[in-house]
Amino acid sequence: MNNAEEHKNKLISPVLTNVDMRPMAVLEQYWRDLGHGTRLPARSDIDPAKIGTALPHAFILERVAPGIGRIRVSGQMINKSLGMDARGMPLSAFFNAPCRDQLAIWLEQVWGTSCLAQLPLMQKRTLGAARPAGQMLLLPLLDEQGNVTRALGCITTDVQVAKAPRRFSLGPVGECRFEAAGPKPFTPHIIEGGGTGRTLGQAKPTLRVIRGLNA
Repeated sequence: MNNAEEHKNKLISPVLTNVDMRPMAVLEQYWRDLGHGTRLPARSDIDPAKIGTALPHAFILERVAPGIGRIRVSGQMINKSLGMDARGMPLSAFFNAPCRDQLAIWLEQVWGTSCLAQLPLMQKRTLGAARPAGQMLLLPLLDEQGNVTRALGCITTDVQVAKAPRRFSLGPVGECRFEAAGPKPFTPHIIEGGGTGRTLGQAKPTLRVIRGLNA
């Protein structure tokens, strides 16, 4: 079994049978290969021609303020989900208002701890409660000054594409993946697990972070 297949098996969830997780596995493997297991890749290292099948689902995110990431480059499927060119839009444009504070906390954790995050996406159908709709992967990147202010991202969703623009909510914290990446020693950080209306400084710790790779 190759590395891409291993990541696919690690990422896939039994409740997401309609979601093709291969683009996410390909993108993560590309990101890991760039860093050679010893460092974080830089934004300038990213070559879209080498991303392959993950390219339509990929995007580049820039930290423009605490908890706010703006999309600078976006693939075809990212644009299709939003119903417009996503470049220049905040990542929060893909999410319902009640969960945007929680998204902001996740973004700060990715950039503040140089950790990757894989988050389950939920979407409410015409009738009934929200159901699993896909996954989002966030992989930290260095900027030109060597600071972690960029991220390589990927969104994969179910084949039953809803009418654009799609608006997601975040799934249960227990289904989130959060792992260390890069050469720095990993110190667990606490992330808000649910609820809304709290600022970053007011987040209540409800998530036990798993230890990942300490390259």
